[in-house]
Amino acid sequence: MTPRQDRKTESASKSPKVGKWGPSQYLTPAEAAHHIRRSPGYVYQRISTGEIPAVKVSGVLRILREEFENWLNEHTESLSEH
Repeated sequence: MTPRQDRKTESASKSPKVGKWGPSQYLTPAEAAHHIRRSPGYVYQRISTGEIPAVKVSGVLRILREEFENWLNEHTESLSEH
């Protein structure tokens, strides 16, 4: 193994734990929609009513992953009914 390959292997083993949807702490409304198998419009409507908490980051709506997961845990049953 070359020194470069050693460094790659070493750095990969020290990487932070990745959540079930990847490393980013924010989701786009389209990503959130994909996870719940709904249209982005469904997510934007829930954001506009305050049901799904979102923030603007550099002028673009983002959903904090942890808050989305909390919302999802609270609404899993109602989502499966639709």
